Amino acid sequence: MNPHPIHPAESDKAPRKGRRLPTVIAILLAVLILSTMAVIFFFSAESGEESGSRSADVTDAILKITHPNLDSLPREEQQSIEASVHHLVRKTAHFLEYAFLAFLTTCLLLWLKHFSVFRIRPRQVWVFPAALGLLYAISDEVHQIFSHRGARVTDVLIDFAGALSGVLFLHLAVGLILAVSRARRRKQRQKEGLSA
Repeated sequence: MNPHPIHPAESDKAPRKGRRLPTVIAILLAVLILSTMAVIFFFSAESGEESGSRSADVTDAILKITHPNLDSLPREEQQSIEASVHHLVRKTAHFLEYAFLAFLTTCLLLWLKHFSVFRIRPRQVWVFPAALGLLYAISDEVHQIFSHRGARVTDVLIDFAGALSGVLFLHLAVGLILAVSRARRRKQRQKEGLSA
């Protein structure tokens, strides 16, 4: 006979804690996704002058590293380098914003697919983050019209390419982790077989 009987309520604590963790992580990922979308919306709400000033600061910081002798060059060459780096900074920012958004969305779908009762098909884990990135990129460019910055199809394409890259990167990372894990288990079984 057990000298310390476990109360039914106490026996349920461990399973409940185990079930609570996946829910907390899913909520955290959802909050990060919404926060990323809010940041993108905030940047699009800025005027052309505000947005240009922000990216100009980043451009100056990069130029100090990549072109430390920029001031010694002819003025026309300086302006050409500054313009090309500034353009690259802005387009890279577009790309990375949507890569991060799609990365987080894919994380959430994979998490829900693994832990929840939702029937999420493998195709949806690819399609939904990319579709979300494309639709939000289109709405983002429309939003910029009201900020007097104009809309560009090229920016939508860059954003969509970023979203696709974010999805692909996560799938490659997960595939690599699973492959390494399987290889380690295989080696462990071989060692156990040799020692037996």
